[in-house]
Amino acid sequence: MAFHEAPLDGSADQPGGKEPPTLSPTRRRLVSEAIEAWQKQLTDLGGRNTLLYFRDLRRGTLTLPPGAQTGGLLGGRRIRLSTLFPDPDALRDAARRARTIRAKSRENDEERGLETLYLAYGLATWSNDRSSAKPNAPVLLYRLALDPAGARAEDFRLQTDGEPEINPALLRLLETDYGVSIDPDGLLGATGAESPAAREGVLRRLTEACAPVPDFAIAPHAVVGNFSYAKLPMVRDLERALDMIAEHPLLAAIAGDTGARDELRGRHAAFGGNPGPPVPPPADEYLVLDADSSQSRVIAAAVAGADLVVIGPPGTGKSQTIANLIATLVARGRSVLFVAEKRAAIEAVSKRLVQHELGDLLLDMHDGAANRRRLYGELARALGVACALNHHRHPADGAALWGRGGWCCGRGFGRGRPRPAARAPPRTQGSPRAGRGRSGCAAARSCGRCGKPAHRPGRRCAFRSWLANFGHARNGSKWRSLGFA
Repeated sequence: MAFHEAPLDGSADQPGGKEPPTLSPTRRRLVSEAIEAWQKQLTDLGGRNTLLYFRDLRRGTLTLPPGAQTGGLLGGRRIRLSTLFPDPDALRDAARRARTIRAKSRENDEERGLETLYLAYGLATWSNDRSSAKPNAPVLLYRLALDPAGARAEDFRLQTDGEPEINPALLRLLETDYGVSIDPDGLLGATGAESPAAREGVLRRLTEACAPVPDFAIAPHAVVGNFSYAKLPMVRDLERALDMIAEHPLLAAIAGDTGARDELRGRHAAFGGNPGPPVPPPADEYLVLDADSSQSRVIAAAVAGADLVVIGPPGTGKSQTIANLIATLVARGRSVLFVAEKRAAIEAVSKRLVQHELGDLLLDMHDGAANRRRLYGELARALGVACALNHHRHPADGAALWGRGGWCCGRGFGRGRPRPAARAPPRTQGSPRAGRGRSGCAAARSCGRCGKPAHRPGRRCAFRSWLANFGHARNGSKWRSLGFA
C-alpha cells in the first residue's frame, strides 16, 4: 500500500512540493543495474509461458474449426458452441473443455484478480535457440466472454469483447532475442483486425517485419484458453521509471545505494524501535473501526512517514487496520493506493469502508481496463456525490471537505469564477422543484451536520455545467448511458 500528499489545488508536482534531488552517477548506475535484474525476474520467456509455447491440452484449451462461423466470432458476433461443433460427439468434448477453461478463468479472476480468458488467432513458430521446446505463440488476443447456455452447461455462448491486441510476450521476445522492435498500434493499423482481410493483413505485416527471425511463420489457427501476461506491464514501467526510482530513497536503498540507506536510517531514527511514534489523542483520530494498541501504533507510524512491513497471522485484524489507515490518511488529505494479490483481500477492505458509508472515497480499479463502462460509472457516481456536497464544511475545524470553496471550484470545474449573488429567493415547500438547485441537482437545503446551505440560490452547479458541455462535445446519448449526464 502506498500513499502520498495530494495538494487539493494541484500546485505541486512533487510530493510535498519538494524539488527532485540531485542524483549521483553511482546511484543511477546501481538503480539501472537493479532494474535490469528485476526485469529479468519478471520476464518469463521460457517454455512454461503459454503466450510463447502454447500447447493443446486435454481439457484446458479449445481449438476452433476454420470457417465462416469462427470468422464471425472474431468479428464480434455472438456464436453458440453448438454452431461451431454441430457433431454431437464433438460438441460434448468442446463443452467439457469450455467448462474447464471457464472454471480456470473464474479462479484466476477471483483469486488473483486477472482476466485470462482469451480467443487467440494466429500461431507463430520459428527456429528456437533458447530451448528444445518448439515455439507456438498466439499473435492476436481477443478478450472472450464464455457463458453457459443452460444450467447443465452443455452448450455455451461465445463473444469477443473489444479490440484485439498483439501478444505482448511475443513482441518482448522478438525485441530481446532478435532485435526486432514492432509497434503494436502500427501493426494493427487504422482498420484493426475486424474483417478477415484485415486479420490476414496483420499477420502478413508481422511476418514481413520478422524477416530476421529464422523460419518465422504464422498458421491461421483460432484457439481458446487462459493466457496471462500480468507482469509484462511492470517490465515496461521499469523501462520508463529510471529517474523516478533513483529519486525515491527507499527504492534506491533496495537497489543498493549506501547514501539512500543512510538517509533512511536518519529519517527512521526519530520513530524507530519501541515504543515507536506516539499515538495521536482521540480528538485527532479518524479511526472508523475498533483498533487495539498495536494496530494504533501501526497507523501512527504510517502517518508519521515510516516505511514499514506489518506481519500478522490470519485473524489478527489486518484488513481492519488497512481500512482504518485508509480513512485516516484520506482525512489528512493524502491519497492511498491499495494493491493486493487476491481480489478477496481488496473486497475485505472495501466492504468495511462501504459499511461505514465511506464507499465514495474508493475507486475500484480492479479490471478497470477491461470494464471501462463500470469504471466510468463509479467515477461519475463519486463526482456526483462531490457535487451534492459542494460548500459543505468539516464540522471539527471548518476546513473544506472537498477543497476550498467546494469541490467543484477547488478541482478546476469553475475555478476562478466569481460567485454570483442570489437572484431569486428559494422556492417554497409546495413548489415542484423545492429542494433543488438551479441546475436540478438534488441536494438538501442545509447540511445535517453544520447547518450551512448545500446549494446557494441562483448559483449553477459548476460540475454539471462542465459535464453538460463535455457530454455534448463527445456524444450526449453515449455519456448519458454511462451515467455522466
